[in-house]
Amino acid sequence: MVRSLSLLFLVILALWGAQPAVIRSLEVENGGLTVTFDGIVKPSQVKAAVLKGKEGQTTLFRYLFDFPAIYPKLKRQLNLPGFKSVYAAQFNPTTTRIVFYSFSPRTITPTGDGRRLRFAPVGEVAPSIGKIISDVALMQEIEATKPVFAPVRAQRKRVVIDAGHGGKDSGAIGYKGFMEKEIVLKIALMVERELRQDGYDILLTRSEDKFVELKERTRFANSQMGDLFISIHANASPTSLTLRGVETYFLSPARSERAKRVAQLENGPDFEVMDDATVNSFLNFLNREKIVASNKLAIDIQRSLLGSLRTKYDDVIDNGVREAPFWVLVGATMPAVLIEIGYVTNPAEAERLVNPVYQELIAKGIANGVRSYFEHN
Repeated sequence: MVRSLSLLFLVILALWGAQPAVIRSLEVENGGLTVTFDGIVKPSQVKAAVLKGKEGQTTLFRYLFDFPAIYPKLKRQLNLPGFKSVYAAQFNPTTTRIVFYSFSPRTITPTGDGRRLRFAPVGEVAPSIGKIISDVALMQEIEATKPVFAPVRAQRKRVVIDAGHGGKDSGAIGYKGFMEKEIVLKIALMVERELRQDGYDILLTRSEDKFVELKERTRFANSQMGDLFISIHANASPTSLTLRGVETYFLSPARSERAKRVAQLENGPDFEVMDDATVNSFLNFLNREKIVASNKLAIDIQRSLLGSLRTKYDDVIDNGVREAPFWVLVGATMPAVLIEIGYVTNPAEAERLVNPVYQELIAKGIANGVRSYFEHN
């Protein structure tokens, strides 16, 4: 996935006319670090700085070197004798940053012949390049261990559609043996078609009947820099055939027993080893800004979904927007929601869920919700 991401990035840069050198290798040798390129990067193009801070009670120096290049691996940690650690990372779309961490002041001078740059430390002496900066805020801002790299892409919005379950995981099996995995895949493909017609960039976590681990779904969305993550599921009740209705969830500690039940059904074994206190403690670390954005997205989708369905089925039940700890949403770095499009265990609703007309209305409703969200946010 990282390789395909970097290749896509290089294609986009080529279309824009930019042709930065690409790093072919990073090698620790003879007490230094050698970087090899497929193009020309001169020592004079390297920008350097030194940051001085604290790690516990010990002074820690960070030697930063920025130069115009693309690093296809995006990020890598290396071991260099005499240093705490060394990181190489794509710092922004056209700049690679290498950071040397040392508990002692060092002199590091970049040399090279154009195709190679060599960073070789010289002795235990005071830094001779760059400016020593002790400002904590600035250190955090340009810290290379957490690069702010994001591939440049078209400004059109990218939406990742996740059809729940798949393959060996059938999801809920309801009335007449209708399987959740089959219903939600058909609807996901319809949503993809709807939004593509508007020019949205749509990615699917699965486009066929295959199994995808929960954590891999949001990992895929993150790697592709999605703007939204929408997971589509069908509900079920093992104790009641009368429960029905549509509901949309965003990630947060569950506020009701019903929400917990639905989350446990969709999470499968992932949370079985965690008690409620542990789950809630984990979720308390979530980004509040993302939760607020996800809540807004859930409201727009729920409203639009009901509006679409009720154009032909005026008895559709509104189960509202709810909060629940869905594991599939945990890793997403963008606004993310999970939609329960109805109950496969309710005979009447199950018949509707396999009806192509009803499925199209669901897809249109979800697509309208996405449009509404971007219009207002």
